[in-house]
Amino acid sequence: MNRWIHGLFALLALVTLGGLVAFWPAPARTPDPAPVPSSPVLPTSPPTPHPTPPTTPEPGACPTPGPAVRLSVLTFNIHGGLGHGRLDLGQIARAISVSRADVVLLQEVDRDRVRTGVVQQAESLGRTLGFHAAYGANKLRRPARPGLPPAAIGNAILSRYPITDVTNTHLPNRMGMELRGLLHARIDVRGRSVSVYNTHLQHTSGSMRREQAHAIREVIDRDAGPFILGGDLNAEPDSHAVAILERGGLADTWAEVGEGPGLTVPAFVPHRRIDFLLHDEAVRPLAAAVLRSGISDHREVWGAFEVPAAPPC
Repeated sequence: MNRWIHGLFALLALVTLGGLVAFWPAPARTPDPAPVPSSPVLPTSPPTPHPTPPTTPEPGACPTPGPAVRLSVLTFNIHGGLGHGRLDLGQIARAISVSRADVVLLQEVDRDRVRTGVVQQAESLGRTLGFHAAYGANKLRRPARPGLPPAAIGNAILSRYPITDVTNTHLPNRMGMELRGLLHARIDVRGRSVSVYNTHLQHTSGSMRREQAHAIREVIDRDAGPFILGGDLNAEPDSHAVAILERGGLADTWAEVGEGPGLTVPAFVPHRRIDFLLHDEAVRPLAAAVLRSGISDHREVWGAFEVPAAPPC
């Protein structure tokens, strides 16, 4: 009996506990936490730029050319150095030195001739002045003595600056006339190559001078310049020969920058201008003068020029 009562009480306890569990309010649900947003992706700051390298000329570009160079030129027919009927090369050298010319164009220059002491006048003057010398023989004569080259009359170029190339071109001629020439020297003037031409045209025939002027034009027209042409043209400014030489931009220095008539012969009382300095378009004349040394039958013509610097490339 007691065992049955104990079982009944146990059953009632289970039923009561089940009811309590069934009707007990459920605990409030805690909402799931909101997802934490990930950190925003900030824009990356621009990288620090590298220093810009210094600007360099593009391949093929030319730098600015350097300054122009100045050059003084003297043309002088020295009559073999026989001023006043006697030989005196020392006087010629002194006149050149006084002119302070950088380049000297000489006509009627003897080489190994008996009348002038069997001297190579161009080389002798060059040594005296400390200049480079170039000689172009035109009219040849028999040697003064055995073992010597033919005696000659010709033109010479003396230069304070190195002479890098020399050419002597004989000009058109006729039987019985003295052979004339065009002496060309290329000179290195502080790194600038300048062409200098020296000539002495026929004195007895205007038609021959015209032919010779045409021949000179054929030579200088092939020269890219800059260049200066000088000498004893035996022709006056309004002559056909001078007009031929001036064609194509060649200019008469005296007409541009000289003062007065610029007469050169005869030396003591001149009444003609036949000694010239001409230049191409690249050369700018600065000054010109006729000098009165009185040691030849011609007066000297001096000119100062500005020559553009060599192109850098």
